Amino acid sequence: AELEKATRIAFCTIATGSLARPSAQFLAIASSQDVHIFAQEVFSKIKKELSALFCSDRQKICHDVKAELHHLASMGVDFGQNFFDVMIASYLLHAGERRNTLVAILAYYCKVNVSESAAVEIKEFAKILPLFFDLHDELSVLLKKEKIF
Repeated sequence: AELEKATRIAFCTIATGSLARPSAQFLAIASSQDVHIFAQEVFSKIKKELSALFCSDRQKICHDVKAELHHLASMGVDFGQNFFDVMIASYLLHAGERRNTLVAILAYYCKVNVSESAAVEIKEFAKILPLFFDLHDELSVLLKKEKIF
């Protein structure tokens, strides 16, 4: 119920497999209040609720929206629009500087050092996912200031 009321969410799938054949294992969704982690075993039971959440007009913040949409589709989750990709935003602001990996973005904007291996561990991701809201706010301001967005 708390996620349904959120005006924006941040999310990430932790997946195995390739981009062409992703197999999501966990889905983490954060609101301004809390982080919810769903295991693959419950995806089919909550697919309708997840589809409603991702088809809504609320802002959906993630890193690498292309991969995330592939993962959502592999779970059978429908999705709409209104996504903000921190990777694309960082790339637009710093093209050529190799500052678009999640680890690099967190280090540069949030002053948080996360190892590559920790960035794919669901318990660690639950800690950093709420930072996506701050990233969205800061990157949005910078994109407008640079007249990119």
